[in-house]
Amino acid sequence: MATLLYGQDEPYKNWMIREITKDSAFIGNIYSETKYGITRFYWPNDMPIPSQDNPSDGDHLFKSSLGIFTALEGTGRIYRIEPDAKDKNKLNYFRQDSTIILGYNFGANIFFDQDTLYSLGGYGIWNFSYHLRYFRQSSYGWEILPVNKPIIQLYIPNKTFYDKSTRSFYHIDFEFFSEGLKANNKRIQAGRVKLDTIFVRRLDISTKNWETLGIINPETQQIMEMTYFMGATPWGNLLSAGDRFDNGFYLVHYSSNRILQLKDKKLGGLIRDARLAGLHGNNFPERRLVYFFNDSLKILNSNKQKFAFKLSLEDFEETPHTIWNPVPEPSIFSLNTAKKILPGIGLIGLMVGLGFFYASRRIIAEPEKNEDFDKHEIKSLQAIALTQDFTVKPDDIDQLFDEGVSRSTEALKKRRSMLIRSINKKYSEQFDDEDDLIRTERLESDRRMVQYVMDAKKYARISKIIQDK
Repeated sequence: MATLLYGQDEPYKNWMIREITKDSAFIGNIYSETKYGITRFYWPNDMPIPSQDNPSDGDHLFKSSLGIFTALEGTGRIYRIEPDAKDKNKLNYFRQDSTIILGYNFGANIFFDQDTLYSLGGYGIWNFSYHLRYFRQSSYGWEILPVNKPIIQLYIPNKTFYDKSTRSFYHIDFEFFSEGLKANNKRIQAGRVKLDTIFVRRLDISTKNWETLGIINPETQQIMEMTYFMGATPWGNLLSAGDRFDNGFYLVHYSSNRILQLKDKKLGGLIRDARLAGLHGNNFPERRLVYFFNDSLKILNSNKQKFAFKLSLEDFEETPHTIWNPVPEPSIFSLNTAKKILPGIGLIGLMVGLGFFYASRRIIAEPEKNEDFDKHEIKSLQAIALTQDFTVKPDDIDQLFDEGVSRSTEALKKRRSMLIRSINKKYSEQFDDEDDLIRTERLESDRRMVQYVMDAKKYARISKIIQDK
């Protein structure tokens, strides 16, 4: 496809693109923002897509071995950008795709991996997406790639990171809104879905599998909320605290699960000043670009200022903060595979036997000794924890203990009830907590149907116990 759209007279954009082109060996994403802090705007003026009168707000900018590209926000449209060979004030845009459908992927994470362009998540048509898409050049269009878990995605600079060296995409959960859900005064308030627990996750690009690494460290969460995104390095995101946190300048080092701090605070201040050059005057740049090449963080702005700061991993030192606290969640275990690996044991007989055993044990055991979770209860807890919102349907529980024997609806219901009751009782006794670990809720859409919801914070209390079993 690759047809020429037209040239564009944009002097400062041309200067910035030509500067990036000088780093011919550079490959990677280029962080772009305007003076208003809105990211990834690189539209040429009046580009007639999707509308001549009201062009889209933003774009993504990146460079691969094939050239410099822009992906227009919310459209799926891809353009290769080339400085005009004759006119230094002109950029030429070559469209690469044949996309027709627009508006489904605003705020998606777009990145190159081994010269393949990926688009992950985004928002559109009243829905947040977890889809992983890739651009297939042979058909000039986007194709979907199945992943193992529906992890909702949106581009948030200081909460997402693509690690080129390990082909890993890191993500920190965020609260999102859903215009299709009624407020229920619990997890959903005015369409905003609250998260009881914020997980840190990793997507392996080679296998297309998500892995839950753990629950975010509260101190790290505070640092991320109180800092400004400076740019991405090969090792992680750079965050500046400004006057907060003793002028800390941090590196979120995902591969080691550590928050590192720049040793030289003066250098951190210089980088921050370059990123925000002109902020307190009348000459604040319309555009700022940031990327990392070779051993330097490079910053360009529309005032034709260029900065480069040498950085290495040795320039940082450890802090007491981890990024996440581990939570046991075996990656090989899922609701679909569990029924294949669990032994064919009748749960009803097991639970009845445990009931007699527990009754007799209560008579002879020490009062402070509590009964442990058995292996079936542990598998159930781990299976529920695998879901994004710690919620499963009755059929999901039944599948965990499918022995190939047909059972009546009443028998299945009784087995589930005994299982949940046993888990809640053991949790209550071990932690002296009157509230249930797993609660049964009726669906709003059909009051005859139920779902099982586990409290993520309570699960975090027992996760170490069941991990050791």
